[in-house]
Amino acid sequence: MSEVLAKKCENSVRSSAVNENSWEAGKENRPASADAFLTPKGAGSRKRSHDGASKHVSKRCIIESYTQEVVINGECVYRCVLEDGCDYLQKVFRPSNFERHFRLCHPMAYDLLNIGPLAGKSTSPNTEPAITIRMTVQRLLGGIVKMVTIHGLPFEATEWEGFQEVVGPLLKAYNLTINRHNITKYVSKAAEGINFMISQELKGKMFSLKLDIVSKMYRSMLGINCQYINNSGVVVKRNLGIIELHNRHTSQNLKEELMKVLRCFSVDVRQIITITIDNASNMVKLVKLLSDESENAYEFCDTETDDVNTLEIEDDDFNALDSDVPEKPAVLEWVRALEDFAPDEFVAAVRCGAHTTQLVVHDVCKEEDHKETLKDIRKKVKKFRSTEYKAFFDVSEGASYPSLPNETRWNSDYKMQLTLNKERSFFEKLGAQYPDLE
Repeated sequence: MSEVLAKKCENSVRSSAVNENSWEAGKENRPASADAFLTPKGAGSRKRSHDGASKHVSKRCIIESYTQEVVINGECVYRCVLEDGCDYLQKVFRPSNFERHFRLCHPMAYDLLNIGPLAGKSTSPNTEPAITIRMTVQRLLGGIVKMVTIHGLPFEATEWEGFQEVVGPLLKAYNLTINRHNITKYVSKAAEGINFMISQELKGKMFSLKLDIVSKMYRSMLGINCQYINNSGVVVKRNLGIIELHNRHTSQNLKEELMKVLRCFSVDVRQIITITIDNASNMVKLVKLLSDESENAYEFCDTETDDVNTLEIEDDDFNALDSDVPEKPAVLEWVRALEDFAPDEFVAAVRCGAHTTQLVVHDVCKEEDHKETLKDIRKKVKKFRSTEYKAFFDVSEGASYPSLPNETRWNSDYKMQLTLNKERSFFEKLGAQYPDLE
């Protein structure tokens, strides 16, 4: 086949050479306008333009000799006939497109035509050493998902030029495409896998919940965390969800949102031991509603058990069982201690200790003896941030600005006063130099 193909290519090249001679032979009979068209820059470059035109015509003739004009469905198209079995078609004859097709789809025949660089060689060889990386598709996609979730990159980062230069070759090896739109599909799949893992961990286990609401930029979020002890005795913490609240923060609305999350993890309300909350009244009432829900679930379960598994046991049998088990004072004392400790509610509310302590501190600071003093300290600490005192902080060794007080940041007042006391000598010098700070 290669011999036949080589012979066809030789005939095609010979035919194109005849066309070149015909071009040169008819040069004298062509009008001046034709030469002017070929050499727009004047007579000095006319010969060079003729040589370029000859090469162009030669390549075009070779390409034309391996294309065929056919009619398909009443429409005239051009078909590749370089090798048998090729069904490549073009509506408009474009030599450059056919040349690219020859080079990519018929590399051996293209090399024999000798109309361009060899198909197996690159015009700009890459001299950089190649490396081999062991990578699975799960690890690759998992790493990208971590970038846009754990590390906080935006979804459009998958379309950044630098990202594509590093990760693009790996994606191409697996025939994958990642962009800002389809990355959400992989994030959803990863979330489903994590949810299934957590649901399996919580299956049949008692656990505690932690709830809190944050409002920022006209949006409210409910954070739900769970905490339990695994089979190895290690405390495990899991985030069950951060839910955006669109309704009022009533206890009933919060209960409905929480129950939706629990159902997603196939968790029953009877598995909840305690719920840690702040001292907000809606949160306290929420725990009361869940406790009633758990109590009703227990009563319903006990009723079904009594109806299905009812055994008739006489009192003498119970007395016989009791007589066989000796009473141990230590065991009885331990049982009484558990009964005293156990709350009356089925789900107990645990008030956040840090928040309760902060409320105590606020109540103390609101007293007249401390209110004005603390107000004056806050005012001066804010003045430290002005440009007037910046140079004094810059030349000092190790001095730092006290933290600004913040109502939503617990212990901010304590940290502010701790810094002032720790660097007391520095702030005394600052007050001596600037009397308005005394």
